[in-house]
Amino acid sequence: MKVLVFSPAAVDDIDRIYDYTEEKWGQGQAEDYIFALRDDCEALAAQTKRAAKSLA
Repeated sequence: MKVLVFSPAAVDDIDRIYDYTEEKWGQGQAEDYIFALRDDCEALAAQTKRAAKSLA
């Protein structure tokens, strides 16, 4: 199984996403959103989920 490691820049982005979401919709929503984001990243790393095709 592949190990998922977030770069320092990614961790900063995730922290900012959390802060923004918490400010707009509350702590519960921020936690749900970040946990879902983490779960999706882990699934992509484990190759149990495919990324969406680019619209570009």
